Amino acid sequence: MNRLATTPAPPRVSGLAVVLDHLADAHPDEYATAVEWLHGDPAYYGHQWIADQLTVIAREDNLGVTVDEKAIRRWRKANA
Repeated sequence: MNRLATTPAPPRVSGLAVVLDHLADAHPDEYATAVEWLHGDPAYYGHQWIADQLTVIAREDNLGVTVDEKAIRRWRKANA
C-alpha cells in the first residue's frame, strides 16, 4: 500500500518567545526596551499596546509571527 508517513506537527512556539529571542540575538538594545515594557506598570504599558509594538517589530524583521495580548498577560503573570 502506498501510504504517506504521518509527520508530527512542529511544536507550537509563542510569537512573544520568537520576538524576544530574535531581539536578544540581533537587537540587544530593543530587547532591553521590550523587557522594560514587560516589567513595567500595566497601567502605563498596556498589554495590547506591547503586543502591537512587538508585532510591528516582528513584521518589520520578517519573523512571520504575531504577538497577542494573551501572551503578554501570561508572560507577566509567570514573571511577576
